[in-house]
Amino acid sequence: MAIKLEPDLSSAYFNKGIYYIDVKNYKCALDNIDTAVLLEPNDAFNIENRGELFYFCLKNKKSACVDWEKAAALGNSKAQDELRKYCK
Repeated sequence: MAIKLEPDLSSAYFNKGIYYIDVKNYKCALDNIDTAVLLEPNDAFNIENRGELFYFCLKNKKSACVDWEKAAALGNSKAQDELRKYCK
């Protein structure tokens, strides 16, 4: 409903993406989180979480590390930790 009322609300797409992760529909999750990132390209939280989706669900280390690097550059400390732990 939120997306219909405010189609530019990135948090609505992010939350929808989290729902799809919960039901293990990772393609739909990625589509929605991608939209959230496109709407708010400097939102380190969304980018860091997309990195987690890439790494833990889609088994795509390269894309995860790219996202974590960007989120870390934006000041996200969790992304900094994930870079050190998973991207060596």
